[in-house]
Amino acid sequence: MAKDYYDPLSGGFIETICEALPGVKRDSVVWGYEFALEALLMFVADPRVERLSRHGAKSGDPAQVLLSIKPLAFTPHTKPGAVLTKPLPASTAHKLRQQ
Repeated sequence: MAKDYYDPLSGGFIETICEALPGVKRDSVVWGYEFALEALLMFVADPRVERLSRHGAKSGDPAQVLLSIKPLAFTPHTKPGAVLTKPLPASTAHKLRQQ
C-alpha cells in the first residue's frame, strides 16, 4: 500500500525539496524527509513519550515540544539533556497550542 499510494506523494515532496536545495544530495533530502515525517507521526499519534517520561511529557503539545527540544535542536553548544529554562511567551505558547 505504501509503495502504491504514499511513495508517489512522498516523491513529489522530495523532488520539490531537491529543487529548493540544489546543493544537497538526494539521499540527504530523503533522510531528512523521513526523519521529519516520523517525528510528526510520533508527536501526533504516539503516547510513548508520556510513558517514557513517567507522564512528565505530554504527546501532542507543541509548546512543550518546543521548550524541550529547542536547545537540543537549534543550539549546538547546548549539553545533551538540557532543557529550556525560560518559558515561551504566553502568546507564543497559546498560538502553538491552537495549531
